[in-house]
Amino acid sequence: MSKPTGLPDLPASVGGQTIPDFMNFEIVGDGKLPARHELPPEFDFSIKKSPVFGLDSGKKFDEGAVWYPLREVKFALSDTGLGHYQAHYPGRSTTAVGGLSSTNSVGLKLSKEEHIVGFRAYSSNNAIEGVRVWTNNGSHKDFGKVQGETERGKDPEAFFVPPDHEVVNFFGHTN
Repeated sequence: MSKPTGLPDLPASVGGQTIPDFMNFEIVGDGKLPARHELPPEFDFSIKKSPVFGLDSGKKFDEGAVWYPLREVKFALSDTGLGHYQAHYPGRSTTAVGGLSSTNSVGLKLSKEEHIVGFRAYSSNNAIEGVRVWTNNGSHKDFGKVQGETERGKDPEAFFVPPDHEVVNFFGHTN
């Protein structure tokens, strides 16, 4: 393989640590990657999905997934279920989704040190009728028709992120 030309001279070390020469590497050992291991929960940043959710039809919403930190969530419910959701981040907000106007919504505004660590959606007839949200300070807020245990870890259908993690977005479909 020919070497690329015209590249700038790169330092061989930074702070006394040698920088690997990725252009002139050689395979050592048998060249096989080690077997995958179970990832500790504190390093698992994969998207998690609550066991309770609506249908996978209608307009999908997922805006805000890479914005951070989540500072406020707003929900509005009608007799037929969740009708409005909007998230607020520093300097911007997601597009409001759902058929109800934001004037009918109820919000959960988070303090600077506070973040969402868990939630539970309550459904009936394929419609989400209520949402319970827990924060890292141990409090919770209910939106719509909710029931059952409010203490963290007592509701088997509630979803909680691992320790030292936080909910940064909600996603779903608007049907």
